[in-house]
Amino acid sequence: SDKVQTARYHISFDDLTVSENMWQVFDPDQVLSREPLNMNIDLSAGLTYNIEWLDVLNVENEIMIQQFPVELHDLRIDAFDISGAGASLAATGAFTFDMTDLDTFAGMPRPTGVAGATMTGVHALLDNLIALELLDADEAFGMRMGIGMFSRDDGNGTLTSSVEIDQAGSVHVNGERVR
Repeated sequence: SDKVQTARYHISFDDLTVSENMWQVFDPDQVLSREPLNMNIDLSAGLTYNIEWLDVLNVENEIMIQQFPVELHDLRIDAFDISGAGASLAATGAFTFDMTDLDTFAGMPRPTGVAGATMTGVHALLDNLIALELLDADEAFGMRMGIGMFSRDDGNGTLTSSVEIDQAGSVHVNGERVR
């Protein structure tokens, strides 16, 4: 069909636990939280397919010929929630993509939209991984710097981040223009 069609990716699991025997192998002193791992990722997109996927003899050729065998028109992050080991990440957002503007973002369709994320326990988790010698202090420092560049500390170990891309292609992270 030439019309935009919805594609969806959803994966979720709750209360995934690791046996105590496994915990004892890499964390015998119980430095990390033993709370179960939870994950819920729910994404949907509006796509247009410019090739006939069922024409298996010509799919490879069509992919090589078409600049965009699949056109992305919109992307929605309905849920992106992951928690475990004392830390959590939750994000939502929505973007539309202008397939006629491939110049603003150097060959990529120009996005417009907003996304936000909240992270808790990230710094404590990094400290615990250093204590377990699973992460070097210098590596953790680099991670903290990267996190600090794109998030705000709202206190109590909570970090938030927002990304907005406007119609002109300006990118704002936490209200500050970065592009």
